[in-house]
Amino acid sequence: MEFKAGEPHRFWNAGPAELRVAGYIEPANNVEYLLTELFDSMRRTGGRPGLFDVAYLSQRYGREYSVLEIPRVVQRLAFPFLVFLGVALGLFDKYANSPAPIES
Repeated sequence: MEFKAGEPHRFWNAGPAELRVAGYIEPANNVEYLLTELFDSMRRTGGRPGLFDVAYLSQRYGREYSVLEIPRVVQRLAFPFLVFLGVALGLFDKYANSPAPIES
């Protein structure tokens, strides 16, 4: 299956077994880092990624990737507040060495 640039898509495992996906992304930019962090967050929570993690990562890498599952109003109003709160609480120290976002 091929996804064109800007075409919405998602990876989701509806079953109980571990999902393995092989693919090729060009240009890759920060997708490997982003997906690794989102899946690590899912492992920590035992389900969907943690809200603070999603807020931080979507704010940091929003110019490269968008999260279509979350309403735009939440991303524009709630996420900046969650990032501000998360920074104040030290929740994002784990992202101290994260790659810089690609500026377009």
